[in-house]
Amino acid sequence: MADTPDSRVDVYEFVLENFDSVPQMEALILLWNSRPVSRTREELASRLYVPLKQVEELLRDLVRTELIEESKARPTKYSYFPKSEEQNEPLHSLDSAYGKTWCESRP
Repeated sequence: MADTPDSRVDVYEFVLENFDSVPQMEALILLWNSRPVSRTREELASRLYVPLKQVEELLRDLVRTELIEESKARPTKYSYFPKSEEQNEPLHSLDSAYGKTWCESRP
């Protein structure tokens, strides 16, 4: 997806419609970037620097919205799970924009 004003609006809409917090968005970006590798709650908590209880809540929300998938195996692991190929487009743009913004904001 090209970085045009229309594509940025789509990313903004995707963020507003799908995330309640920055850690929730970062969890999805982390799972997107590690696909097809699945992660445990503990692995995500250590990478996101948030308490395990908060990670459990945001993962529950992402599973409920079908943005990620929860394994049935133990220990439970989570992975990015697109409902459709179209879902990958805003995530690709979000990942690119988020990484670029983060790198530009570093001292």
